[in-house]
Order: sequence, then C-alpha cells, then structure tokens
Amino acid sequence: MEQEEADLIEFELRQEPELVRQKEKSQPFLFAHQRDAFRELQRTALAFSQTKWWDLSIRPRFDRLLVAPTGTGKTHLVQALAESLKWPFLSISASNWVLFGCPDRGGKQTWPLIASWLAGGNSFRLLFLDELDKVSGDDTWSRHLRTELYNLLDRTIPPGMQFDGGGDGEAHVIDAPAIRRTKSLYTLRFRTLILGGAAFQDAWEERRVKRAGFHLVDDPGEPPTYDDLTSHLPRELLNRFGPLVVMRPLAESDYEKLLAEAIRCIPDGLRENFLRIGRKAAPAACRDGKGARFIEEVLTNVLIDTLPRKLPEKRQKSVRLSAG
Repeated sequence: MEQEEADLIEFELRQEPELVRQKEKSQPFLFAHQRDAFRELQRTALAFSQTKWWDLSIRPRFDRLLVAPTGTGKTHLVQALAESLKWPFLSISASNWVLFGCPDRGGKQTWPLIASWLAGGNSFRLLFLDELDKVSGDDTWSRHLRTELYNLLDRTIPPGMQFDGGGDGEAHVIDAPAIRRTKSLYTLRFRTLILGGAAFQDAWEERRVKRAGFHLVDDPGEPPTYDDLTSHLPRELLNRFGPLVVMRPLAESDYEKLLAEAIRCIPDGLRENFLRIGRKAAPAACRDGKGARFIEEVLTNVLIDTLPRKLPEKRQKSVRLSAG
C-alpha cells in the first residue's frame, strides 16, 4: 500500500494542474424544472475542477446525489452537464451492474469497465451512477454491489483488479499493468466527479398522498427529506454524498411550461397540433406522473395525426379455390 501511495504521488507531480473553464457556447436544451439543479451541479463541477482542493488536509465532499422522481430527466440533465463542461462521460445503471469476479452475463464486469475508462486519460471527467435506490435489498447481490459502490465512492480500486496493456482510444500503446493501475487511481481520486441518481418514487408518493389525502392537488408539495430516504437506502451509502440535489415532480402548470418550451424545437407546420394535443393530454400526464416523457408522447401523437384518417386499402387479388 505504501508503494502504491508513493507511485501515486510521483505520478501526480508529473501532471500539470488542469483548469477546465466554461467556454462560451450555447447551453444544451433544458426544461425550466431542470435548470436550478443544472446550475447547482455546474457550480459543484467547476469548484471541483478549478480550486486547488487537493492541497488541503481534508478532502471536500464534491460527489452529489440527484434525487428526482421518474420522468424528470435525470440522465439528460447529467449528460447536458458533461456536454457543457466538455468532460468525458460514463453512465452506469445499478440495475445493470455486473459484480467484480462474477462470470459476465452478456456484458463486461462493471469495475473493469470503469477502470479501463479511468485509465484512458487524466482529464476531468464525470461518472453517473443511476438507479441507486435499487441497491437497498438484503440479498447477496445487493450487499456485494453496495461494497463495490463504497470502494468507488471512497476512491479505492479493488485489490484483485487486473490491468492489461492499452485502453480506450490508445490501443496502440502498451502500458505496464502497474502504470495503468496508477493512472486509474490518480484519475479516480483527483479528476473524477461522481454523481448519483435515484428516483425514490415510493418516498415521493408517500409524501404526496399524505399532503393530498383522498384528493390529488396540483402542488406536488415538499420533496422527501434526508431522513425519508434513509428508509429506502442505507445511511452508509447516503453519507458518502454531499448535500442532496432535488428536482421535484411536475405540477400541471409545469406541463404547460414544457409545451411552451418544447414548441421552439417543433417545425412550424406541426406547432398548432402540438399545442392542441399537448394541452388536452396535460391533465392525464400530470396524474400519471409522465414527466418530460410527456413531450415525446405528444410529438408521437402529432405525427400520427398527420396521417390520413382513412388509409388506402391494399387491393388483393381474389383466389378461386377449386374442389378436387
């Protein structure tokens, strides 16, 4: 372990401090309900990349957990953040995680995949761990998965991890396994911002029902608190993230805003139908918690509506059957 730390420090000294500055460019398309969370995560990312926190004796807790009900666009938001920063981006879903040391089930084990991505360079990068609310079980898989997540969030690489030569985008380079391990560890500790994502749908529904009683109201109410989430996910995992970043569920008035913002991306010839169909569908979309997927469904119905009411029937030749 001491030799590994020494190699890591030596590798760090060879790196030039890299400041990632926001370049002037058009921001990625975001809906109104996503913008506050985007700005908060963007400030966190810039603080991670532009302050010399690695000189401090205490490591700041930059990693954040994005809590938002289904349909609010968590993945799109984090992808937009990576795009705005021009950082390499890797998204991994907990439900698709393949445990280290297990036989591949139609895909590569997750930890070697992450390690290969980390070894591909030492630039700042963004790792998104989605569906973290799916790892709360007491079964063997969930317990082992949480252990692997703890390793990742604690910036440690499993001791049994094997590294080979070459990596993403550099297949022609043959690095010694020890060098690639050091690269991965350096990038994980000093260059990788980790964001978690979780819906905690049950927690949202519980608070909504308590607030509304037998009648659902337009105001979605207050989001679940940290204590609410501990009944769905161990504190040991929650405490590895900084303050929660929350996107609330959409109220019916938010669906009107979705339509008003999305229409800018709709061709002129489809806009009238888009608004008509969207406004009619908004109450049901709010009731069913469709979220941003509502826009995709409206656009689909608009395209279907452009077809003729009665499609031409294909004439088929009659076939005379003869007996015998």
